[in-house]
Amino acid sequence: AVALQRQVEEAALAASTAFSTQTGSADSVRTSASAIHGAAQRVSAALRLARHAAGLEEEPFGQALAQRVAHALRAGAVLWGPPEDLGGGVLLFEGLGLAFGGRRGGGGGAPSAGAAEELRPKDLVSFSVDSYWAEYGSADPRPVQGCEVVELRALGQHMGLDGFSPQELTPEACRGLPTVLQWAAEGDFVGFLARHSERSLSLLMGSTRGGLTRARLEALAPPALAAVAAAAGLPLAA
Repeated sequence: AVALQRQVEEAALAASTAFSTQTGSADSVRTSASAIHGAAQRVSAALRLARHAAGLEEEPFGQALAQRVAHALRAGAVLWGPPEDLGGGVLLFEGLGLAFGGRRGGGGGAPSAGAAEELRPKDLVSFSVDSYWAEYGSADPRPVQGCEVVELRALGQHMGLDGFSPQELTPEACRGLPTVLQWAAEGDFVGFLARHSERSLSLLMGSTRGGLTRARLEALAPPALAAVAAAAGLPLAA
C-alpha cells in the first residue's frame, strides 16, 4: 500500500511539473501536454488498482490449494479466461493466468502449447505466471491474443499502457522472487502461490480484471482433485 501511494504521489508530481513548464514553442507545449496526460492516466490507474484490491480477500491461498493447482497444471490445465469478444468476433482474455510447460490460452477458447520456436528448454519444465492482453497490429484491425511470462521490472501488458511493473508497485514483495515469474521446481511455485492472497497478488501485478482469485483457482483445481492425485500416486510438492 505504501508503494502504491508513492506511485500516485510521483505520478501527480509529474503531472504538476509538466503543467508548470508549459512554456516555449508549440512542440514543447505539446510535449508537456502529453506528459500531463500520461501522468494523469497513471494516477487514475493506481487509484483504480487500490480501490479494486481493497475489496479482495486477504487470506493466503494456502498449501493445499496451491498443491492442487500445481497438479492440475502438470496434468495439462491452463488458468486463463474466460475469453471475451473484444471486437470482430475474436475471443480474447485480458488478465493473469498460470501454466506449466509453456502452455497458453488461445484466442479460439482452448489452451494450446506455445509456438515451438518461442519455447526454451526451461519453459517446457516450468510453472509460470502469465500476462494476457489484446494485441493490435498495424496490418489487421482485429486484435490477437498476446501472452508472456510476467517480469518484475516490466510493465504487465494486462495493465495497459498506463500501468506499473511489479517492482514499482510492491518492491518489498519482489524480494526473493525470480526476475521472471517462472519456477522449474514445483515446491518453489507452490510456496509462492500458498503464501499469497487475492489482494497481495493484485497489488503485486496490478490486476484489476482477470486476477488470480480463489474462485478461479478452486475452479481449476477443486478439492476432489486431491483424491484423484493421490489415487494416481502423484507426489506432494516438496
